[in-house]
Amino acid sequence: MTVANLKTKQIYPGDGVRRVWEIPFPFIRAEHIRLWRVDARGRAVEKTAGFTVDETEKEVTYPVEDSLELPLQAGEYLVLERQTPLTQETDLKRQAALDAQGLEDALDANVLRAQELAEGLSRALKFPVQTQGNETDAAAYITQLTDVQASALSACGQAEQSAQQAADNAALCAQTAQESARLAVDAKAQVAQFQPQIESAKNAALQAQTASESAQAACDESRRQCVSAQQVCAAAQADVATSAQSVSTQAAQVQTLAAQSATAAEQAQNWASKTDGPVEGDVYSAKKYAQEAAQSAQNFRGLAIGMVVLSQSNLATDNPGCLPLWTGEYYTNAVALYPDFYAWVKSHSELCKTKAEYDAAIATYGECPYYVADEVSGSLRLPKLANYIKMANSTEGITQKGAGLPNITGSIDPFVDMNRNWSGALEVNNTAPFNPSGTTGNGNGSHVMFDASKSNAIYGASDTVQPAHTTLYPWVCAFNAAVPASTAQAAEFTAALAGKANATPAQSFINQSMAWGVPDYSAGVAVACPYTAPTAGLFVAFCSSGVDYIKIGGVDLGMRFSANNHAAVFVQAGDVISVAGTGPATCKFFPLKGALNA
Repeated sequence: MTVANLKTKQIYPGDGVRRVWEIPFPFIRAEHIRLWRVDARGRAVEKTAGFTVDETEKEVTYPVEDSLELPLQAGEYLVLERQTPLTQETDLKRQAALDAQGLEDALDANVLRAQELAEGLSRALKFPVQTQGNETDAAAYITQLTDVQASALSACGQAEQSAQQAADNAALCAQTAQESARLAVDAKAQVAQFQPQIESAKNAALQAQTASESAQAACDESRRQCVSAQQVCAAAQADVATSAQSVSTQAAQVQTLAAQSATAAEQAQNWASKTDGPVEGDVYSAKKYAQEAAQSAQNFRGLAIGMVVLSQSNLATDNPGCLPLWTGEYYTNAVALYPDFYAWVKSHSELCKTKAEYDAAIATYGECPYYVADEVSGSLRLPKLANYIKMANSTEGITQKGAGLPNITGSIDPFVDMNRNWSGALEVNNTAPFNPSGTTGNGNGSHVMFDASKSNAIYGASDTVQPAHTTLYPWVCAFNAAVPASTAQAAEFTAALAGKANATPAQSFINQSMAWGVPDYSAGVAVACPYTAPTAGLFVAFCSSGVDYIKIGGVDLGMRFSANNHAAVFVQAGDVISVAGTGPATCKFFPLKGALNA
């Protein structure tokens, strides 16, 4: 390219709207363009991000939309400058052909650098042309300028003192002139005798006038300096006002964050201990579920593990310790949720089927009275009882059969009349009025009818196969100790807490110990049991061998965990937590962010 344009930079004023700026000078690469933002007070800040360079359209976009920066306002300026690196990238090979484009590019780059150096030198402070080579010590030159400045300031001080002295002399001379005038009036007759004194007085008056003019000039200079000082003070006051406004804004933000922290802290407290209503939607606090667990423990009916009971209620709260047997429920982690019940099912192989056999029974009979264990490691599917249940006997055990009816029988003899030889579901009720074609007889034939209810009264008693029954809900006892809440309640509470995992209530926490569901394990405090929680938080126990369980206030929560497994429970301030069982446990406590110490 040709380099006929001498510009190396461009300054644009802001208007509060514009984001796209033309590059009116040549450049080789986008990274050679540098950008400064200059505020209304002339302070320039180089921007290293937040803008893009379009080499094809030769324009800069600043600020880009996603940079969160505002466009340049009125009074601000944008400075675009080209800075070509001081490197040489053209490599000429011996005996090789010369690349014209490569030579031109290298020449263009040198011209661009020369333009940039010339522009920079035009803004530089230079020594006078007569300066010798050994007189270009910048440090010495700056020292000389400093000395000159100090001398000028000293001269100004001396001038001010001289002006004050001149003013004093002028006042004294004026007083002398007045006195001389009085004497001149009194000695008018002796004018000739005192003529020399009169001339002296005139000269003194002229001197006084000259001193007065000098004093006036000094006063004008002092006044100018005072105006300059007032301007400096006004600028300083403006800066102070701006700083005060900034401090006020930051104080308001702090108050807002404090209010958010208080709200989040109250919400955290509600999740821990609110009992007079749900915390969110229809989900209650941990304390509410703990109270229901205690009530469930009081309502416990003393059932054996695996015992099936019939209930008039389909609510888990009315059937503590039991799981439903009419829905075919599936529990992925039954071995941890109900370890005793899971062991009982595994010990009764006659009650277990494979998943394929379970699905086939559902397809054939609409129900299945068997369990499916270990479908996934530790999982359990419960039976689904949907039809009439017949009493089992000692020889059949638990069996499964499709719907059926007793047989229908009856008999009739040939040439029967209505008075004899019929039985079962067949009957005759009148004599035929004629002989069928091709037969002979006296005309006393019979009309034969069929009615199954004459064989068994169950026929016609229903539109479908329906044994006599009473509708109740079947339940199976899965645990016979106090638990925190029913499985459904525990699932609801877990889902509610999981919904908080991606929230950002950072201001609601006291420290960095634990966010919603995301503990910082470096902040955990190793504790010994029994342990009294100082605040609301998460209590975590790790079992190294055997089987352990957690107790709060002496109440077994029913959370069994075996070797190399964890158990965790949220607690509130004042709760006494302990771990019991057959194996040693390592325990840690994570205080909840924003939790109160009361």
